[in-house]
Amino acid sequence: MKQLATLWHYHQARRGFTAWRERFLLEDWQERQVLRHLRYVANRSPYFRERCGELGRANWRDWPVTAKADMMMHFDRWNTSGIRFEEAFAFAERAEMTREFSGALRGFTVGLSSGTTGSRGIFLASAREQALWAGMLLARVMRGTLAKK
Repeated sequence: MKQLATLWHYHQARRGFTAWRERFLLEDWQERQVLRHLRYVANRSPYFRERCGELGRANWRDWPVTAKADMMMHFDRWNTSGIRFEEAFAFAERAEMTREFSGALRGFTVGLSSGTTGSRGIFLASAREQALWAGMLLARVMRGTLAKK
């Protein structure tokens, strides 16, 4: 099923690279996607629920930029999965120590950044997000089509 989702996102990405003939059409589509995403996170993330209430969705471009340290500090309230920072960090560290990266925490892949900025960051990725990323990456880096490969 994951391969099928990856192929779907690959196809969508390939189609999307040429779909926007006018810049304003792309920008309009992007605006709708941002507002859709904000509705999703506002319903599932305590941090963003407050943000959307305080700052409003319509003026999201005026929101302050969030530093990585602030995001990690508010990780428990930031993410939409309900996974706590300590739980995710322990899971990711265990994977690093054992070199076993195929596991998932409540359906999410958990990863650590390298820490080159002075503090290690953590990320969560659902199976859908992984398929989207893989499909987009394939579409960007492969020449020709998958059917010819």
